[in-house]
Parts: sequence; structure tokens; C-alpha cells
Amino acid sequence: MLPFRSGSFDFITCQFGFHHLRDKAGMLHSVFNVLRFDGQFVIRNLCPHEHPDWLYYDYFPEALQLDLADFWSPETVVATMKAIGFACVAVELEHLRFEQDLRTWLDTVRLRDTNSQLMAISDRGYEAGLHRLESEMADANAPKVRADHLCLMTIRGEKGGR
Repeated sequence: MLPFRSGSFDFITCQFGFHHLRDKAGMLHSVFNVLRFDGQFVIRNLCPHEHPDWLYYDYFPEALQLDLADFWSPETVVATMKAIGFACVAVELEHLRFEQDLRTWLDTVRLRDTNSQLMAISDRGYEAGLHRLESEMADANAPKVRADHLCLMTIRGEKGGR
């Protein structure tokens, strides 16, 4: 329960945090309650269902399994929002494809606390992925740049409808 009166807000957003909530449906109910009629709610988050080829999942496969359990699919979010009463619910998927310099990325990965996926996996899983990446960087014949892919989802819904 959010500590606000019903109909308090015109706009509410949840940016890159929805997967951390234990009671996702309860949160969506609370948001719906505190929105004014014609108020809008927007969720922005990763969509691991759409990017299992992300390098984090390649090197740290335990993270993919955890994320698939923590991140609701767009279909699940939409169905839950509609069941609660949100109208005009729409999904936008943004696929980001880019080249990842593994030498630079290794420096980032070594700072484990900069990525929630790395914080969530076991120490053993983290060490195994880090060791694999370090070994590849030490191998003169291994590629130092790899294709990477990340999908971001934006889901919008309204209380009421236009």
C-alpha cells in the first residue's frame, strides 16, 4: 500500500526496479489506486525474455535463470495491468545491438556491485564467468570485441481511457 490518497497522481513511473518487487501485482494495484482518472503509469525495464544473447548471460548464465524468474514477461505485465483495470496498455520493445569491447567490459565486470545481475548470482557463478573472461582476454587469439544485445521494454497504461 502506497501512503497516498486515492487519485493523488497524474503520472507514476517505475524505472528499472519492477523486477526487485516481491508483490508485483500488489504494487500495480497500489499504483492504479493512487492514479487520477486518465492518469498514466509507465514501466521501463530490461526484458531478458528478448535478449538471452546478452553478454552478461553468456558469461554468467546463472543470471539469466534468476532474471527469467524475477522479470515478468511483457505479456504478463500487460495481462495483470488489464485485469486490474488499466486501459490503453501498450508495450514498446527497444532492441539495442552494439559492439562490446571486452577489455573495457572486463573492468566493469570486476566491479561486481555495479550490476544487479552480478550481485544476485552466486560467488561461484561470478568467479567462473570472471575467470572465463579473464582467460579470453589473456589469449592473444581470442576476439577482443563481441556483438552484444540488450532489450529494454516500456509499458504504458492509463487509469480510465481516452
